[in-house]
Amino acid sequence: MSKGGKTTRATRSGGVPPPDEAKPRTFAEKLFEKSNPKGRVRCTRPAAGTPPLLAQAPLFAQTSFLAQASHFAQTPSLADARIILIRHTRVAVAPGVCYGQTDVPLAKTFSAEAAEVRVRLPWLPGEIHTSPLARCLRLADYLGASVVHRDRRLLELDFGEWENRAWADFRSPESEAWARDPLGSRPPGGETGDELHARVGAIRAELLGRIADDEGLRIAVITHAGVIRSWLAHAGGRGLMEFFGAPVPQGVPVAGE
Repeated sequence: MSKGGKTTRATRSGGVPPPDEAKPRTFAEKLFEKSNPKGRVRCTRPAAGTPPLLAQAPLFAQTSFLAQASHFAQTPSLADARIILIRHTRVAVAPGVCYGQTDVPLAKTFSAEAAEVRVRLPWLPGEIHTSPLARCLRLADYLGASVVHRDRRLLELDFGEWENRAWADFRSPESEAWARDPLGSRPPGGETGDELHARVGAIRAELLGRIADDEGLRIAVITHAGVIRSWLAHAGGRGLMEFFGAPVPQGVPVAGE
């Protein structure tokens, strides 16, 4: 409406502007709303000029979730941790592509990134437990532990038929159902978030038992973003949905107890 020759935005009672319903929400934004019910992390629409695939990929947050979320800050320091979680280094995949359990190649910067990982570690692991995908195995080999265990429970969420597709292409009843309930719904041919959470809980319990039996043992777990989110949810006694869309930096060690 016009006031004093200027156009102003209509407001609801209390002077609060109504929601802008003219802009459709992306698949990523719908998932973000489910994973961020209390507004712990702010999520904005991408700035003008952001590539479409990157703009759609979960999650377009203003700042790192790891810097904002208190439950990450409450984990033990790396020096005190006896289990450390590491997401694999960067991969040679276009931004905005869902690759899940696909064995994609690593970026050309692997050697430099792996060297940074080793510098960040407070100790050399006595054991490494790793996802069987090459992007994790390469880092396990580089770190050089004498004992390396491959475990399929450390695989990323299985996205089934959605793998190697752009998030921006998800425009189906299945993707809408998954955005509403990623823990109970499954991508076609894939697995649910609850199934991932169960297998991560099982291997976490086993490794906690290993360090309880051997106080001197130090374990590195090399895995994927989804597994780390699930692990930290278990560790904090929180629901996976609180962590589901949280960005997890590649090649950055996180205390895992």
